[in-house]
Amino acid sequence: MHIPACPTTQTELLPFDQALAEALRPSPDYDAGRWLYVPNTYQEYRYILATRGERPLICVGVNPSTAAPGDLDNTLKSVERVALHNGYDSFIMFNVYPQRATRPQDLEAVLNPALHRENMAAFTYALSRSASPAVWAAWGTVIERRPYLSGCVRDMVEQQVEMIEWRMDWFEGCQDPSAVEEILRELAETMEKTVLLCTFRSRSQGGEGVLSPEEYVRLNLAAARTRVPDLLDLEFYETPHPGEVIKQLQKEGVKVVASHHDFAKTPAISVMAGYLEEMQEAGADFAKLAVMPKNKTDVLHLLEAVLSVKERHPESHLIAMSMGGEGVLSRLLGQWYASEVTFAAFSKASAPGQIPYETAAGLLHELGRWIS
Repeated sequence: MHIPACPTTQTELLPFDQALAEALRPSPDYDAGRWLYVPNTYQEYRYILATRGERPLICVGVNPSTAAPGDLDNTLKSVERVALHNGYDSFIMFNVYPQRATRPQDLEAVLNPALHRENMAAFTYALSRSASPAVWAAWGTVIERRPYLSGCVRDMVEQQVEMIEWRMDWFEGCQDPSAVEEILRELAETMEKTVLLCTFRSRSQGGEGVLSPEEYVRLNLAAARTRVPDLLDLEFYETPHPGEVIKQLQKEGVKVVASHHDFAKTPAISVMAGYLEEMQEAGADFAKLAVMPKNKTDVLHLLEAVLSVKERHPESHLIAMSMGGEGVLSRLLGQWYASEVTFAAFSKASAPGQIPYETAAGLLHELGRWIS
């Protein structure tokens, strides 16, 4: 357990840039080739704790506790598991406020502007690690512990984050729709200029959540009725009568991303096309399919499936990806095969199959000149 020894104004703070430079050097205490730990020694505050990779999931909690490289607490173990189960190769743990305190009620009563300013520099750096940052808001009602925390979130949103996904399955109160509604209403003003995607990901689909089908539908309807989310992810094949649920959600003014994930394999082309068509025919605004390839032929099969659906249904909006290192081709060529989202790493790739942002942008530009 960590109890703050003193207000952070009485602590000598390392500017983020300096702390990052030190964290990028070899360390006698941990493998700096695997971990990014900023600052690189245990302090009263922590800007970032991350694993190295090219497609990280950015998880945002309220404040750090005791976790360090090779000594993850239960929260960080879950973050790592969720990231890897959802097609990311690494995670970045960031916090709304960087003061260490195991119990949020021990956070300092007054914001330290200098510490917050350096923390925002850390957040900008975290966003730069991916061309299309995926940010998971994982703080729940704990955000209410201090009045200044909501202002910190507002400053984060202004860091050019286009979309934030709130993973409801990580919220400890997710079984209570009224608690979810309360959180969303608190987020309303903060998310005014940012697209908000709300997702409850069940364990069978790679997430943390366990709800009955009835509870799952009730939760999503409660979220939609707040009129705060722009998008709601609906696990199509886990939901009873999904077409009816989609219509109910759309009546509340939210767009629906019908999704299906297969972490074990890449199904046959006809099966994948059938998934996408069935989700679109049920009325979803977007149909999303993510599959796990065992070879590059599987990736080609995914692209063929998506393209065949788009050719038969030009009005459809599709999101498809082949996960893992083998899936790099789907990231690079997806837009010519009707998938509306692509991903690239912001910096030089260190993992097999990852395309750096600069390289991907150049290749996409050149391909665009020759592919009509």
